Amino acid sequence: MFQAWDRVAKKIGIRAGANRFRNSYTSYRVAQTGDTSKVSRETGNSPDVIEEDYLELATEEDAEKWFKIRPSPKRLAELRACAKEWAENPTALLDGDDTVG
Repeated sequence: MFQAWDRVAKKIGIRAGANRFRNSYTSYRVAQTGDTSKVSRETGNSPDVIEEDYLELATEEDAEKWFKIRPSPKRLAELRACAKEWAENPTALLDGDDTVG
């Protein structure tokens, strides 16, 4: 799954990398909620892993800013067009077809 996401992200111009969004989400979510048990259930990590690897990496203010990030209107239009193309040809972004996106 992560390899497929990396290929799709690369084709649509997102620097993703394995677990980049997952790690960011975990860091900012634990800062936002302060609830390691809840975040562990949301992310599939143990509370111990959350506490060891993610606790105190970000502030509540950092989390508020991160969760407000949205693509620009132009970028959103590009992503929607890509999603439409992908809906019409689901394997195009996965099988090396560089004409999509």
